[in-house]
Amino acid sequence: METIAKSLEKILTDLEAVGGIELSAIVSRQGLLMVSKDTKNGLSSEAFAALTATLYMSAESITQRLNEQEPKSIVVETGDKQHGRSI
Repeated sequence: METIAKSLEKILTDLEAVGGIELSAIVSRQGLLMVSKDTKNGLSSEAFAALTATLYMSAESITQRLNEQEPKSIVVETGDKQHGRSI
């Protein structure tokens, strides 16, 4: 029988197969880091978890005011000289 942690890790492994992902994580609404995969050293999973929770809570607040639904997904893209990043 597969544990919850192993199931969550498998989700991130499958996501990694898409390619171009530098860091992926499964984070609770409160910002608790459940599992993460860092394909480049030096990225902070804890900071990513905090950012994700903050973004989700903000998006949830706004979308509930607009149409009384919770957000399905949130994408943040940043760019640098070599490539963009999505969260």
